[in-house]
Amino acid sequence: MSIVAELLCAGGVLVPVVAVALTLLRAHRRRAVDAAPRPLGDADHDPMEDTVRIARPSDGVKPRPQPTPDQVGDLRPRTTPTSVGAPDETPDPAPGRHPTATEAAPTDALTMPLPTAVETRPAEPTAGFEMAWLKGEQGIDGEFLLSRSVNVVGRSRDCDIVLPLPTVSRRHCEIRWHGRGWEVRAMGRNGTTVNDAVLPPDGVQPLNDGDLVRIGSSIALRLVLPRRAVQVPDLRLRAAGRSNVGHRRRNEDAFLATATAVAVADGVGGRPAGAVASGICIDVLAHAGGQAELADVVQRMNAEIRRRGAADPLTSGMASTLDAARLVTLGGIPWLQGAHVGDGFTVLQDGGQPKWLTRAHTYAAALVAAGQLSTSEGVAHPDSSRLVRAVGLDESVRPDVWQHRARPGQRLVVFTDGLFGALGWNGVAEALHKVRRRSPERACEELIRLALRADGNRDNVTVVVADVNVTADGDMEPGLPDDERLPEAEA
Repeated sequence: MSIVAELLCAGGVLVPVVAVALTLLRAHRRRAVDAAPRPLGDADHDPMEDTVRIARPSDGVKPRPQPTPDQVGDLRPRTTPTSVGAPDETPDPAPGRHPTATEAAPTDALTMPLPTAVETRPAEPTAGFEMAWLKGEQGIDGEFLLSRSVNVVGRSRDCDIVLPLPTVSRRHCEIRWHGRGWEVRAMGRNGTTVNDAVLPPDGVQPLNDGDLVRIGSSIALRLVLPRRAVQVPDLRLRAAGRSNVGHRRRNEDAFLATATAVAVADGVGGRPAGAVASGICIDVLAHAGGQAELADVVQRMNAEIRRRGAADPLTSGMASTLDAARLVTLGGIPWLQGAHVGDGFTVLQDGGQPKWLTRAHTYAAALVAAGQLSTSEGVAHPDSSRLVRAVGLDESVRPDVWQHRARPGQRLVVFTDGLFGALGWNGVAEALHKVRRRSPERACEELIRLALRADGNRDNVTVVVADVNVTADGDMEPGLPDDERLPEAEA
């Protein structure tokens, strides 16, 4: 080819023709590569594209080389459904300072339960269709609002309902409104059934209240339509928050506790003006209003922190973690919505075992979740707790969002990593059980007292406790549904 090209160049005539031919040859080769079949598993997508795929050795996929800390910047910890409850073998974290972009965080965060699902678009329903939701019956926990006339279900983060399992296709099926009711449409040969009847590719099946939709081989969701005869109660949060400087020289935490919204924010240690950054997060949330989507509110926080940092050299580079939740009504149904960035925690107590709704956005947690490290390897990794997400850290921020139906008697506990670092996994679980019958105010005080007495305490400690109540006076027993009665807590 090079000899022919030289001859043509010597003639000075067909150089453009040769250039076009080479371009077409390269394009043909690229198409051939793209068309080649690829094995299923972690190789079937860009690891930076979604948060829900997990590659493990059992998938038959060789782990990719570990990214360096400089490359991990936006690496997302993937999520998978799991049973709630602490593993017995999980050790309490060693005492340590607040995690920063370069410092350590509690190692228990590597093995905490992962979110049961990621609802990527909690939005006010569009007018023109009947309210409904999907309830997890097998393989996944939670309830997922059908907030649009067409709701795409799959494991891609671009779906309306994200189901984080490898047996779920990237775009698995659609649950859509057809004018008189809901129906499901299969998207390809990916295993979608309705009441055990398999749908063909692009097959459509009308849905009735209580129908069971199976997604792949692992997940079953049941369609739930609201019963019009039942009046939906007007719910509110009875919330309280407390913060303590702990063993630090200053307190860089901030919190919000109102009848409709709660949050904790923790200025990232090791960065200037952490208290300013956490304060900005809380202020933006407090003035956001209930109509704005939480993901958009977090983006506003991020933009304001970076704007303030650019204008004032003393605050340049500041950042904050955030865990926020609010009580909203969508289509007449009350819901709890939340957003998470960083290494704080949100726990929902709703009878039985508590549900841990968030997981840490740390470098080691991302590698463990991606199957590139075991839990023990993640603990020993030299950058085991480097934060990969915080509000203000980068030009944009991607929060994890979650959504659960709100019911009277639920208790929501939101806290910074100072509580977790002091008590560890089992200590937090025991403490939450101990204060379950106490008012939000007393529960916050007791949790902080336990953290300050613990040997592992090194950080600021901030806790917000919110009970979902029916009346403004909170005449229910704090934090307990009518059918749940726990033994008296110890004095």
